[in-house]
Amino acid sequence: MLAAATTPPGFWARRGFVIAWILGIVLSLPALRVGALNDDYFQHLALEGSIPLTHLGPTTLYDFTAGQNVLPWIERGYLPWQSHPELSLRFFRPLASLSIALDHALFGRAQLPGHVQNLAWFLALLAIGIAWFKELLPKQQAGLASVLFAVAGGHTLNIAWTSARHLPICAVFGGLAVWLHVRQREAHSRGCASAGSWVAWPPLALAFGTSEASLASVALIASYEILGRTDNARGRLLALAAPLGMALAYLSFYATAGYGVRHSGLYVSPLSEPLAFVEAAATRGPILVGELAGAVPAFLWGSAAEAEPVWVTLGCAFSALVVTLLVRAPLDASERRRVSWLGVGAVAGTLPAVGGILNGRMLIIPSLAALAVVAIAIDATFGRGGPHRLAKAGAWVLLCMHIGLGSFVRVGLTAVLGRISEQQATLASNADVAACPIDATGLIVTGADPSLSLSGATSLAYHRPDLIDRFRAIHVLSMAPQRQRIECSADGSLTLSVEDRPRRATLFERLFRDEPLTPGFTLDLQKLGATVLETERGWATRVNFRVPEKSCLLMLQGQRIVSARLPPLGRPLVIEHEPGPYGL
Repeated sequence: MLAAATTPPGFWARRGFVIAWILGIVLSLPALRVGALNDDYFQHLALEGSIPLTHLGPTTLYDFTAGQNVLPWIERGYLPWQSHPELSLRFFRPLASLSIALDHALFGRAQLPGHVQNLAWFLALLAIGIAWFKELLPKQQAGLASVLFAVAGGHTLNIAWTSARHLPICAVFGGLAVWLHVRQREAHSRGCASAGSWVAWPPLALAFGTSEASLASVALIASYEILGRTDNARGRLLALAAPLGMALAYLSFYATAGYGVRHSGLYVSPLSEPLAFVEAAATRGPILVGELAGAVPAFLWGSAAEAEPVWVTLGCAFSALVVTLLVRAPLDASERRRVSWLGVGAVAGTLPAVGGILNGRMLIIPSLAALAVVAIAIDATFGRGGPHRLAKAGAWVLLCMHIGLGSFVRVGLTAVLGRISEQQATLASNADVAACPIDATGLIVTGADPSLSLSGATSLAYHRPDLIDRFRAIHVLSMAPQRQRIECSADGSLTLSVEDRPRRATLFERLFRDEPLTPGFTLDLQKLGATVLETERGWATRVNFRVPEKSCLLMLQGQRIVSARLPPLGRPLVIEHEPGPYGL
């Protein structure tokens, strides 16, 4: 065993593992009731052949742009008009894609079987996590770490959202690879029979075929070999050669095949934008580490750009608290070595996530190491930290944040996702498109909420195919979360103005472009044209559109999608902003 000598069994040693299983299951069950939302629509429609994009199939559901020119996509309405012409959104996740395709082949659009599979992958991961903690830590710390992992808020989306399945699958294979590598290396060090660290290679390869989050597994293995071992450097380099070689081969394939994200204001690729990625790691990394150390939900980062310093500060504060408790703790040399490689590995494991949308769901592999460190800090403070009240107060804060706030996020966020899925279904099912003639072009002018901009057309096609058949295309004209003004011109064009100041932008508007818009920017397609007349801070405030003659407006009013004909000359139409299912 890897664990050091243990103190007499305490509460977490006696009850922790049972509590972990109970809470892990109970907190996950509400996710079974969440319906389809967002990418779920797109994936089901693609598998049914309802989206005429030939590159989409059972193994490519996450390869959104497939290295193709996106201008035809903009023409068809699959991307908003302001998308960068060289935008690329490509993820290599064939095994996860096959999993979703299998669901669809067996059960069609039924959501429950997909959620059951997500839950099964999570429970498999929980079993691996508990076994990992038992072997790595004394029983008291292992029991506590198991509970912290079982209730972590970052698991919510990975269970409740079918499209996020690539992460729990990847974590099962990646976590298994780390466990097997460490287990075999430790057995070899003790002179016990060992199959060799090669047994970790097959699950690591499967993790690479599931998600880019698999790189966090290599970060943990590398940290273990560099900081966690005391044998000769040659032996460590040999043990590390295969995992690092696999990672380099994976990254080389990823780059040469054109995978990754380019020209998005949300994603930063280390392959195409190394300096921007370093900057993102410095500014976003503390937010992710804050969730690992103090259970501060990283998804709050997207709520308001101006609040980012707050989340960075909280992340740094909780990280400092964990480090302080560990520095105070009377740990022996082997325990400090274990803390070092686990902590460094967890932080390094966040790097695959810093370039994307910050969310705890991406921390599923690093949390296997980070929560072990948190458990050590709490247990050492209570059990061996002496009478210092301030240190114990800090340990209580960590315990309450992880178990209390983590459980709250699991329940609360699952309820929010369920409400969003219901509201998206209601919006699509009750949409009023009576003002739109047959074969019309729909123009969404209240696209701030992703339920209308990202998933408006796909949710209509999913829930009301009879309505979507009325449209030649549906375009999102504005994603500004503000009041809009529409005026028609004598030449048949229309001008859209954002009335309120300052011009705001939502998280999702940044997804499609990494360069600011400037006055004079022009999009000239066969059936759609746009000329930016005015901007503020890189976001359009006044745009002139050339649209087909048979066009109609689509907007959110009274929590319902309603339609309207284009306003007559000289009679502008003012459309008030109304938050959608996401509250945007």
